[in-house]
Amino acid sequence: MFRLSLLILFFLSVNVCGQNRKPKAPKCKAVKRAVTAKSSSNYYPKLLDRFLRSDITLNLNEKRLLYYGFVFREEFKRDRNKAYKDSLRIFFSMKTLTDIDAQKIITYSDSILAVNPFNLRALNYREYAFEHTREKERMQGVIFRINSVLEAILSSGHGLSTDSPFFVIRESDEYAVIDALGFLFGGEHKKVNGKYDYLTIVKNDKDIPGFYFYVNTCK
Repeated sequence: MFRLSLLILFFLSVNVCGQNRKPKAPKCKAVKRAVTAKSSSNYYPKLLDRFLRSDITLNLNEKRLLYYGFVFREEFKRDRNKAYKDSLRIFFSMKTLTDIDAQKIITYSDSILAVNPFNLRALNYREYAFEHTREKERMQGVIFRINSVLEAILSSGHGLSTDSPFFVIRESDEYAVIDALGFLFGGEHKKVNGKYDYLTIVKNDKDIPGFYFYVNTCK
């Protein structure tokens, strides 16, 4: 279901395959200090409001603070939407949607995103639903949020070794990143050195066997 934007295609070709940039792993103390200072423009509620309004002036550093700073929010600790997450899974293999299906997706994703606005799976389903209902403005807003989360994650590493893994805040984001980059999960998910996740991907023309991730919850 993911529809890659030109921005993400650019990140894929330059960052993952070309490795022409310097990745920047998130620093927990610096992130917490930035998002908890009420007098700062980086105060979390201010940044989140801009994100939810799809403010295109958000820069990469602010997107990183939003995504990685979420671990310091009470909402991050909640997991009350399992029923809605399970409900969304039934739409995963559908090639077409009915109007009723689209409205259900919007309703379920509302509940998930109210707790975790960075849930890539829910955002992806939501974008698909708005495309079906021809709500272009709302669809573009969701695409902006998807791209913002992916920009933050892809800026944290190359993902090709334990020296430069992709930093994510939830394990579920690992699979969403693979999907977003246009690859298919190869079926193997294992721990490396006791702390890195390695996910294989299906044979591809980039000759990339898999990606390394690090779940960074700043605990």
